[in-house]
Amino acid sequence: MKINAILLNPTIDIIYEIDDFKVGGTFKVKKKEIFPVGKAISFSLAARELDKKIRLNVIAFIGKNEINLYRRFLSSKNIAIKLIKIDGETRSNKTINDPLNHTTTHIRERGFQLKKNKIQEMKKILEKEIENDDLCVFSGSIPPKTDDHIYYDLIQLSKKKGAKCALDSSGKELTNGIKAHPHIIKPNLIELSQILDLEELRSLEFKEPEQDCRKIIKQAKTLLKDGIEIILITLGAKGAIILTSNYAYYGKIEIKNVIDTVGSGDSFLAGFLVTYIHNKNLEDCFKYALAAGAANTMKYGPGIFNFDLVNQLIRRIELIKIN
Repeated sequence: MKINAILLNPTIDIIYEIDDFKVGGTFKVKKKEIFPVGKAISFSLAARELDKKIRLNVIAFIGKNEINLYRRFLSSKNIAIKLIKIDGETRSNKTINDPLNHTTTHIRERGFQLKKNKIQEMKKILEKEIENDDLCVFSGSIPPKTDDHIYYDLIQLSKKKGAKCALDSSGKELTNGIKAHPHIIKPNLIELSQILDLEELRSLEFKEPEQDCRKIIKQAKTLLKDGIEIILITLGAKGAIILTSNYAYYGKIEIKNVIDTVGSGDSFLAGFLVTYIHNKNLEDCFKYALAAGAANTMKYGPGIFNFDLVNQLIRRIELIKIN
């Protein structure tokens, strides 16, 4: 059994640390970090830190000028790769962290365009690489002008090969992908409101967490059908919810020294899935998800943290069962 992490829209993440950043000014960069990633790769970096022996396979589109950079980076992390060369340039995402004002600013590029022959090449690779009982993780946005049913198609293909699928995306590619009934979905609260077409979910403040969780769970449980078995709802600094047909928990952990939140959701998903494929109970899976997501915020870089820190953080997690 292995985890296949599928990436359609990679990014070179550039993270700046700038004191007292304001729009319209000129600033000196205090610190700069560059990571050749994308959500599925951030997930894979976190998964590798959590389990040094797990079989990991990244299947991704990469711009031709950056493909060697990605090969070197992923090979150095002991992650198997199948990279599809694209004529366009891999997009660059910028994050500006201001440690004085505790703010984070994101600047996102859209990415290259995919030709139909490249999508067919991806499907052929999946047909060849996916084995029965594999886990396929589809995460991230899709390139501009790509058919927003692409995750639906790829999930259907993967399920026919006998794989379980997890989906972590947004927009129409998420709402369409869910129609293929992946085993696990991981929306945040904004994405859940889009899926359910319930704008009021966005305004929940969690002053009374159990009450707000019940509101979310009442609506989200309608998605538990036709193969969707686990819903992981991330709430940022407020924690997360896990929901199955007979299991609902709210969990949180307080982190005061947040450095960088980029990749926290990917680390959260890695914490859950790496524990899950070892047949651990859902409570353990959820705890590792929360701890890995929190550990990611305490260091620069998506999916970059220390496993020992994860084990320390697990002891600080608060879980509340939601009836």
